[in-house]
Amino acid sequence: EPRHVHGVDLIPAFWNLQETEAMAKSRPVRCIADRIDSVRGRWDVVIFDSAPALGEIAKRAAVASDFLLVPLTTNIKGVEALSGVRKFVTEDVQPYNPGLRYGLFVPTKYDSRRGTDRSALSFIQEELQGEPLASPLPQRETGWELAARECKPVTLAAPHMPVAEDVRRVTQEFMAAIGLEPVFRTGTENAE
Repeated sequence: EPRHVHGVDLIPAFWNLQETEAMAKSRPVRCIADRIDSVRGRWDVVIFDSAPALGEIAKRAAVASDFLLVPLTTNIKGVEALSGVRKFVTEDVQPYNPGLRYGLFVPTKYDSRRGTDRSALSFIQEELQGEPLASPLPQRETGWELAARECKPVTLAAPHMPVAEDVRRVTQEFMAAIGLEPVFRTGTENAE
């Protein structure tokens, strides 16, 4: 059962979740989708935050999803990850969930002063023409560190910091891309 924290129901993962990858293979591919179907209507939106690995757990979460939000670092790893994500979706997920769509690709850790970041962003933009692409998220460590230390979402731990505004902006972009109403009003009066 979920815990109600910060205005949302949360079912947290555990620190050694990646160790269950082998066990996940023994579970049906639709096991998470079937569980979500059994509680349909209980929540407006369900978000799976999987580890940055395209393994069995991520596969089952994607099979249960309508949209993917795909963060891509603006460096060589992000550029290389793009083809891997597309292959994963096409070959491993869509046979079980043909309706899965990309909700938004999000360039992350972007610093416009670095030539490598500008080049990676340009490559990502060219590769994703016609796909939903967010404006890049700048690299900002301070707000994230504060949020982690306080065990709160960044919009609550640091509501007036630029990083909180970044999160709100990308949330709005994602909601618009998948056809949902905006979550936040302008400013920080709705920090959650």
